[in-house]
Amino acid sequence: MFNYSDTNKRYHTLEYANRQKYQTKVAKLSIDAGYTCINRDGTKGTSGCLFCPGKNISGFKDTLSITKQIQRQQDIIQRKWPLAKYQLYFQSFSNTYAPFEINKKNYDLFRQIENVISLAIGTRVDSLSDKTLNYLAELNNEITVSIELGLQSRHDNTRALLACGYSWSDFVSCVKRISLSGCEVVVHIINGLPQESTKQMLETINALNPLPIQGLKIHMLHLDSTSPLAAEFLDLKEKLLSQEDYCDIVIQQLRNLRPDIVIHRLTGDPLASNLIAPKWTLNKISVLNMIDKKMASLDAYQGDYA
Repeated sequence: MFNYSDTNKRYHTLEYANRQKYQTKVAKLSIDAGYTCINRDGTKGTSGCLFCPGKNISGFKDTLSITKQIQRQQDIIQRKWPLAKYQLYFQSFSNTYAPFEINKKNYDLFRQIENVISLAIGTRVDSLSDKTLNYLAELNNEITVSIELGLQSRHDNTRALLACGYSWSDFVSCVKRISLSGCEVVVHIINGLPQESTKQMLETINALNPLPIQGLKIHMLHLDSTSPLAAEFLDLKEKLLSQEDYCDIVIQQLRNLRPDIVIHRLTGDPLASNLIAPKWTLNKISVLNMIDKKMASLDAYQGDYA
């Protein structure tokens, strides 16, 4: 009944998309390449977006060389999936926010590693130069290139509250630029942001549907002790979504989302030692199982409301 699944999943999983495209398991090699951010270096701000951890997305800075970071992860992956191919994922902060020569050197690493079939570049909508985008478009003729953009919410007032420093119109313009380049676009959103209603979270999904995007990551807001949000909004602890409410909202979002959009994540991976709340976000399997069971009980599928 659902064209984008060959398992019990009722949404378009990344695993399914990779099997269809590459006929094999694709494992992610996450890289901290030492980038900073326009919202941290003083250009737009010094503390970053309020929800962002102090060191990087995982809450600590990886001090190993990129080569050693990759080898460490490959050693683990090869024991579990010896035939896996790889995606190089430039994850921490804004991985286009450097002089072009540095960006080119980093992206070209894929040529030195066997079985890399795609690049994923996490960045901001205000940190992608034409020169870097043009080069990524060239690479896209050799290897799949996806550019991951943080949106978080459709609503400018929400992002202003979080000190993100970019607008909805900035985001739309960047998506259109990337689309013209031929690279894929993957969007990050966060549920449970301060002062946002369920209606507003659904409006974010509905606003994405007309845009030329190929992937989506959905996260729950969590309070990381190293983030500015934890220091400034600790009173939010009692207002954060419960696991059941979060899953109900995600299901509504999936049902309103175009079915061809690939779901890369439905929950995040907070660092346990830094997590203040909600603690249920540590149990990723429980969250995904609840979503699967609820969708089955509702006979719901991604896009059946779209």
